[in-house]
Amino acid sequence: MPMPEVAWGRITPAQVGQLLALHSIYSDTVLRTPFIARAYAGPLAEHIMATLQQAVSGKPTEQAIGGVQSKLVFLVGHDTNIETLAGLLNLHWLLDEPSADPTSTGDALVFELYGDAQNSQFMVRAYYVSQSMMQMRNTTPLDLDHPPAMAPIAIPGCSDGSDANACPLDRFACIVQRSTAAEEHP
Repeated sequence: MPMPEVAWGRITPAQVGQLLALHSIYSDTVLRTPFIARAYAGPLAEHIMATLQQAVSGKPTEQAIGGVQSKLVFLVGHDTNIETLAGLLNLHWLLDEPSADPTSTGDALVFELYGDAQNSQFMVRAYYVSQSMMQMRNTTPLDLDHPPAMAPIAIPGCSDGSDANACPLDRFACIVQRSTAAEEHP
């Protein structure tokens, strides 16, 4: 559909972005609330952490996703999975699009493990990958000439802004454990 016909020609791409900001506000209010995020995404975060630890140890872990030799583990879910996991870990990102922490079809929240096995120093980086609204609208094939947007994510309590927001694996494990622990009530 040509852009002048979208919403009967009464909306611009910038206004679409403003409307999508309402989705971010909804997600922030409903899905990123600590209790909801912990209940919804706590088990997922524990599986992700077990998978990272399995990759480092080389030993099978019951909660891990994928095999010991897996170089890439790819989970498919919904925007609610991304929103609640981001809420649980207090992750935020900003793309070139108008709203903060947007989620849309085909987006990815990525946790990358890298390090030096000889020195047992492993790091975790987080980033968000998303095609732009215009790439989606025009069904632009993503390739090296037309890549999706990528936003690095600083992991609160861990990343210091250096080394591409890298977080030592043991510190990331503590953050996940603290985030998934049930709240104590007197």
